[in-house]
Parts: sequence; structure tokens; C-alpha cells
Amino acid sequence: MKLFIFIIFLSSFLHANVIINEIMFNPSGNDDFEWIELYNSGSNSIPLDGWKLKDGIKFSFDSQHEIEGDGYLVLARNSSDFSFAYPHVKCSGNFKGKLSNKGEKITLINSSGILADSVAYGVNGTWPRVAFNGGASLERISTESPADSMADWPPSHSSSAWYLVETTLKIKRPKIKLSTILKGNYTIDDFKITSINGTNNLFPNGDFESGIPPIKVSSSYIAELTEKSHSGKYALQIQSTKNVSRIQLKLPNVFNKNSKYKLSFWIKSNGKIDTLKLFVPGNKYEIIDLDRERKFGGTPGAANSNAKRNPRPAISSLEHLPFFPQPESQITVKAILGPAGTNANVKLFYKKGLTGEFVSVSMTANITNKNCFSADIPALSKNEYYDYYVIAEINNHFTRYPCEFDSPSTKRCYSLEIKNAPEIPVIAFWLNERKPGKRNFVSRNKYKICDVAIKNKIYRGVKVRYRGAHSFRYGIKKSYNLKFGKSMRPDLFEKGEYENAAVLNAMAFDYSFMREKLSFELFRREGVPASDNFYVRGYKNGSLRGLFLLTERVNGDFLEKKNLNGNGVIISPQNRKGFKPKACKIIYEDDGVDGLALLKKLYKDLVPIPKRNIAELTIRKNNLLTNFFINKLIEFTAVNVIIQKRDGIVANFYAYCDANQEKWEMIPWDHDFTWGLSINGFHLNDNSISPFYGSRAHKQAVRNYVSPINDALFWPETGTGSEITQDFRTQYLNTLTNIITKQLSSGKLEEFVDTIVTSIQYEAELEIKMRHPRANSKATFETAINNLKSSMNSREEYLLRESKKLISK
Repeated sequence: MKLFIFIIFLSSFLHANVIINEIMFNPSGNDDFEWIELYNSGSNSIPLDGWKLKDGIKFSFDSQHEIEGDGYLVLARNSSDFSFAYPHVKCSGNFKGKLSNKGEKITLINSSGILADSVAYGVNGTWPRVAFNGGASLERISTESPADSMADWPPSHSSSAWYLVETTLKIKRPKIKLSTILKGNYTIDDFKITSINGTNNLFPNGDFESGIPPIKVSSSYIAELTEKSHSGKYALQIQSTKNVSRIQLKLPNVFNKNSKYKLSFWIKSNGKIDTLKLFVPGNKYEIIDLDRERKFGGTPGAANSNAKRNPRPAISSLEHLPFFPQPESQITVKAILGPAGTNANVKLFYKKGLTGEFVSVSMTANITNKNCFSADIPALSKNEYYDYYVIAEINNHFTRYPCEFDSPSTKRCYSLEIKNAPEIPVIAFWLNERKPGKRNFVSRNKYKICDVAIKNKIYRGVKVRYRGAHSFRYGIKKSYNLKFGKSMRPDLFEKGEYENAAVLNAMAFDYSFMREKLSFELFRREGVPASDNFYVRGYKNGSLRGLFLLTERVNGDFLEKKNLNGNGVIISPQNRKGFKPKACKIIYEDDGVDGLALLKKLYKDLVPIPKRNIAELTIRKNNLLTNFFINKLIEFTAVNVIIQKRDGIVANFYAYCDANQEKWEMIPWDHDFTWGLSINGFHLNDNSISPFYGSRAHKQAVRNYVSPINDALFWPETGTGSEITQDFRTQYLNTLTNIITKQLSSGKLEEFVDTIVTSIQYEAELEIKMRHPRANSKATFETAINNLKSSMNSREEYLLRESKKLISK
């Protein structure tokens, strides 16, 4: 047993020399150019037979894989594509899966099943955006220490990469000029000019294998061949000795002045030259930004461009306390460093507002925890903020947190005055500062960029706008739409691979409480991914705006996840002109009858009416009953109608009936015109059906046709829509009963409705706490609650009664 333990220990010690050294997870363009690099820091070769990569990607090494001492092994997703991009570097492959552009874990297991190395890039901390934007790799900065934080993985330098330049142009005179504005060297190779559809290179000796082609060089340039080529043996190296220099390549007289040609070549800079100017007579100057157009970066099979013997200190977290400092109160900034940070020198840099200057202060290590550093900074006045970051130094190796490559590259601390009911969570957003004299306000037609603070975290660059028409229709309170970028991954939402959006609903008691609760509960029961909805106090630009219900709303990207084109599922994404998210394309058929044609006929009858005309509506209603299966129409609209009046939950989700599988589906709906949606009206175009949105004609049709029918079905005491017969109403409600019973089975709807009634009183109590924090008299408190409850809209009360009637049938 002792011998066995010793062997395992020795094996683990030897295998510890093999580490994950470089990761190309987001090459520009094609994911097939992904690769990772292993490095053996020992002096002896190590066979990799039986080793495995798992988690983010999967690969099993066999007896043909061995890594030499002080050597590298590159593993590619597609070895053919890798060889094209890096022709002088050997690789193995192909690994299964692909590296996530948002971050994930890669694990290396040795032949004994023991962990050899593991890297979780992009998961915790602020990782360099240069690599995440594409083209640069993540390089391990030191092979002599663990690499478990973003400080250990800077992006590769651009000077290490060959870039592919491609353009289309006319050649009116046989010459091409290349100019630089900085001193330095650059190398070009595989210079190629072809016709638009051709492959024959019209530039002789473009691979430079036969020497230097006809070239005119200014006195500030030196042109010579080099063996450091992109392909083949030679490439053309140009050395610029002045800041402004150019070369001129002479072309053969084989070009048609009126034809277009494709020009391509590979270029590699020494790092000093980052901009090249390309000019062909008859065309505009073209600026080649080498940093922006990086194609195949990194240093596969070679020493990392960022390699250092001593690692930088790692900073795992940075925060300010309290999260919402009260005006004129002390603020403490705390930084946590990694194990090597006990001897670090740490400085905090902070500035006030947009125009302030950064001030530095030394941070002090905690007496009991030497890895924890803190510093106090001056108090803020009401609605002011600080931007701040820290720099840690050990042996002249520096780490900045947040990373200088990130955007934003600072953390932010806002002062917020919170007086009453601290037990209610807070959400606050601040619009980004504008130039003096410019108005800064939220609109309902266009998203504005803001900072959102919630659950002790500030999200920068969130989009916000008013949530459409009902925000203006119901009282002075306004509701908001918030859009969080894909990289933000708010903790309050599930971490899906799509951009998250939130609805911040103002709590007007006669409108929002019950409907939002009902809609959310239905979404959750239908399996739509949403973590929760909860009540918050909302602040805008430091001012209290009232009580809100915060609800997740997954945007249009979710449609792609639900899309199962073909196989009997009748839904697929469809792009709509004017906005990015996808609309729903539904082909609706019913037992061999062309339901789509019937819907088209229905649509023709839904033209706008200048004023409500009961007689005209009756004719259209009869046309509808004659030309469409009433049960299918009911199934298509019922779930929405039972919990809303016209513009309710459909502002968040789109409901449709799968005719093949005879079941309902709820899918998220999100675009900039949610205020114009109504599932109860149809818009047909090119074999698609979707709710009304956008144009005035569609909204007018909804107002004139849908609303009075809904009134007659569910709100008969209002006196509108009297042309709807009792038989029609009975059939509608009976069908609705069956649908609701199937969707919310086992008698849970009654319990569900009772929960909603209880929540209304709870929400009223929250509102009273905010508005009347000193109402400690129980009688006064109960009177205020009863007044609020009695002011609820009669239609909402009727909805509760009708829901219970459905259950009792």
C-alpha cells in the first residue's frame, strides 16, 4: 500500500509539469479556428496516452501523443483550418465541442485519473475584453504558479499574429501603394490578385519564392526577403526608417479598367506599426487597422508573448461598503488578493463624477487577514458617485482591477438616500451623464443607456425605456423596460445564453398587481425560464419613484432555443423589418382544413373602422363564425383573455396553439413596440401570423374590433358589445374552461387565485409602508389598506369571480 501511494504521488508530481498554457476561444470569424496549447515545464518527455480533456471540450489522447520537455502541444478544433492559419505549427485534433465565447471551464486529467490542471476563464472577475472581442488568445503569464484568476491570463500581443487583408477594387493603373505613419518592420506574404470569380493569381511571384518582384521603394524603406514567412520559404520584409514611408508594387498590364478584382495578402507587424494605408489608383484610400483586423492571433507552439518568470498578484474581488452609502457618510473600499498577495503594495484610485481627476490612496492590510486590503474615501453628497479601481504590485509586477482591457475599466459607487422601509429591496438606475445643456430623460420610443443597481451589484450599460402606452395611461407612475447585455448575466435571472430583459412595473392598484402576478405564475407553470418576480422600491437618478414589481422577460433570442423547425412543430423564427428580435411564423392547419386560408379571410375583415359601429361589428363577427372554427379561435386567444384585457401579459409573451400536438406553448416576445401588441388580433403576411403591432391601422383594428368583443365576453355589465349572443359567450367560456383546466390541472387554479387575492393585500401593505411610514395606528393602517382594495378596477374583480366560476363548473 505504501509503495502504491508513493507511485501515485510520483506520477502526480511528474504530470504536474503539463499545464494548459494558451487558449484561443474566440478567433475572428470561424469557430473552427479554436485551439488550446499544453506546455511541459519539465526537462523530460511525458507520454500522454490515457490523458483526457473534459468539461468545456472533450479529447482523449492516445499513444501517438507525447509532449517533449520544455515543449508545446497544440490541440485544434479543426486541424485543417489550424494548419491554414498557422502553416508552420504542428497540431493534433480534433477536439469535440467548442470553447464558449463567454467563458467556461477546461480540465486536464492524467492517465491515473488525477487532475493535472484546470482553467475557468471568463467566469469570475474582470477578464480582458480584447480576447473576448475576438482574435487574441489568452496566455498564461507564468508556468511556475497556479493560474486561477484573470490576472494570470492577459491577451496575446498583436505583434505575434499574421493578419489576412482582403478587399475588392478596380485597377485603372498597374500599381499598388502601401504607406505607414510609424517606424518599424512589417512582413507581407501570399500577395494575390484575382478576378471576382477566378482563382488564378494575376500578380506574378506573389509568394515571393522567386525573389523580390518589381517594386519601387522610397529612401525611407528597406525591402528584403525573410524566411519568417506565412507559407512557403520566403516572405517580403519591409523596414520603415521614417515615420512617413511608402512602397509601390508594379503590376502587369493585364487588368481591365472597368472590372473589379479581389486583392488579398497576409501581413505581420512587429508591433510598432498598427496602421497601414493601401492605395490603388482609381479607388479610395483604405486604412488597414492591424489591431482591429486581427485574424489569427496568439503564439501556438511557441513561448507566450506575455510570459514572465514571476507572476502578478491576483485580485479576486473589489467592493465598496455600504453598497448604497447615505449622503455625507463614510465609504470603505475593500480588495481581496490571492495567496501571493500578502506582501503586495496596493493602491486605490478614485475620482468623483465625469469630470473629476483620479486621486490615489494606499490600502492597508487587515490584521487578521493579510490578503484583505481596505481604504476609506471621502463621503459623497446626494446623487454623486465615484469611479474607482486598484493596482497591486509585487516585485515590479502589477495587476489592475478591473482590468484595463475591460469596458468599463472602473467600478462605480453611488450615493443614495434611503429613509423608509429598508426591508423592501431597492432597484435604482441612473442615466449616463450628458454634456452641459443637454436634456437627459427616458422616452418610450428609444432605449437610453443607464447604470442599474440591484442586489448589491451595479450593471453598467443597461438599456432602459418606458414600457409603452399603459405607462402613461394609468396614473402618474411609469413602468420601465430594462435590457441587460449578454455578458452581464444578472444574478436575479437564470444564466441563459441569451440577453436578459426585465420589466419594472409600476404598482397601480387598479391595474397591475393581480394581472402581473397571474401572468408570471402562468409563465412559470408553462415552463418558461424565469427565476422569480419580486417587489422593489425604484429610484431614478436618485429620486424615489415608488413601488415596482420586477419580472424577468426573456427576449427574442429565446425563440431560437425553442425552434424545432420541422418534425411537426409549427413554429420558426422570422425576421421582421424594423427591429431585430424574431417574430413567430406559424403555419396553422386543422385536420386537413386549410386554417391559414381561413385566417387570411378573417384578416381581410379586420380593416379599421373610423368609429365603433355595432352593426358593422356584428356582420364581421358573423363572418368570423361562418368562416373559422370557433373552438380554434377560442384556443388561440383564451389563455390571454382570461388574465388580461387586451394589452396584458401579451406585452411579455406570445401564446400559440400547436395544432399538431394539440397543446399550448408560451414563448417570450420582446421588441421595442410591446405597447402595440395584442394576441386577440391577427396580422398575416407570407404564411405567418402574429399579433397586431406597429401601424396605426392595426392598432385601430384592435380598438374597434377586439376590445368590444372582449367586453361582451367578460365584462357584460359595462354595456358595450351587446351584439354578442349568450350562446357565443357560453361556448367561449365552456371552451375556455377546458383549456384552463388542462393547463393548470389538479384543481390548482383555485389555490392559485386565492394566492393572488392574498398577495394584493400584501402589496397594499408594502405601498402603505412606503407612503405612510409613520402610520403605526392599526386602525389607520387597515383603513388605508381597505381604501386601496376598494379602489381596484371592477373588471379585475370580475376576472377573479369568473375564474372561480370556471373551477366550480
